[in-house]
Amino acid sequence: MIQFTKHKWSLAAALMLSLAACGGGGGGGDDSGFASPAGSATGGSQSSSGSSSGGTSGESTALEDTVWVRLPGPSGDRTEIAIGGIKNEPANRVYMCEKKGSTAAGFYKGIISSDNVVKWDAEHGLPNTYFSLSNGKLVFDYRINGSLPTEYEKGSWSGECGPLENVPPTKLTVVVPTGLAGIQGVTIDGKSVPLIRAGTASNDCSNPSVTFTLPRPAQTNSNGGYYMVRVTDRTQSVDAGGAYKTTTYESAFYTHYFTAGACNTYKVEWGNMGYTLAPM
Repeated sequence: MIQFTKHKWSLAAALMLSLAACGGGGGGGDDSGFASPAGSATGGSQSSSGSSSGGTSGESTALEDTVWVRLPGPSGDRTEIAIGGIKNEPANRVYMCEKKGSTAAGFYKGIISSDNVVKWDAEHGLPNTYFSLSNGKLVFDYRINGSLPTEYEKGSWSGECGPLENVPPTKLTVVVPTGLAGIQGVTIDGKSVPLIRAGTASNDCSNPSVTFTLPRPAQTNSNGGYYMVRVTDRTQSVDAGGAYKTTTYESAFYTHYFTAGACNTYKVEWGNMGYTLAPM
């Protein structure tokens, strides 16, 4: 997304520079001053062109309701930006996908104002981004000392970071049945999952303290994305210091094991390869 004159820096460098130069970066609120595109605010199209003019250059080329793809540069970063036209989102919503292999690969969201300034959601810690049009190309500029603008051309949304729509999060609760008091913990892709001891709390995802939101899976293969689930159990044996030993069991769970955008309730149980999770 961003190139530097002496080094092949990218988004990671912008994150650091933003702290020094911009004091952090945007918060994602709606901006009622945004000039809405001619198309529907919730069109959800993968690639489209509108009729509104955009950018500081005054060119009559659509900025909003369009997907832009970064042109190749020295950093090797591959980026897609969707401005408006995102299903179940307001017309001024911006999605940015830093594809795998990029310096700061990930999925970023923000709000674009009427003067084409993007304020990224606070969780990303990015500085504001300034968009303009030049010769039919989108110019992306952080306006941070030492950075250079990057250019994008019209393209399509690949879906690598997910669909071009606001999808409700997929949630999970994990119940430890009575009799499995030795279960010490469950992690999914290294993230700790809160456990519900049988009968101690509701498992319908209504209680945030015992509900886990599934992230994007860290692994993928020809069958799709998958999570590594690890269940740790306390054994009956003790070590030389008198502490109980533990055993961790690992299994792979594909994303299609869970119902997307819903509350999934699983329990810990003994399987063919040791302790794992099973739907209730």
